[in-house]
Amino acid sequence: DDDDVEIETTSPTPISSTSLPLTKRKKGVFRRDWLSIDRCSSWLQEVNHDLKKARCKTCLKTFSVHCDGKSAVEKHMTSYLHKKSMKAFENNCSLAQFVIPERELDKITAAECVFV
Repeated sequence: DDDDVEIETTSPTPISSTSLPLTKRKKGVFRRDWLSIDRCSSWLQEVNHDLKKARCKTCLKTFSVHCDGKSAVEKHMTSYLHKKSMKAFENNCSLAQFVIPERELDKITAAECVFV
């Protein structure tokens, strides 16, 4: 008969403890290694009292990483509000390099008074 097809079945291979990754990653918990990612390092921050959340310094928003993990960070990063806040943040940072802190101005003034 051409209708008889032989199907070969195999039993699943057992997973040994050596084949598992060395570090288990908890999906719904903030991971500090996210802070070393270039795209996130300037704005992302850990929420100390709740490891299931992350905070954006530029948007001043706290969001959950409990369900989506790193995907939640990436989703926030691509949001309209975040992009808008990042532009303002970058503009403020570039202006800050031209502003001399008051403490520095006080030191300069004191040094100038010595020479008068």
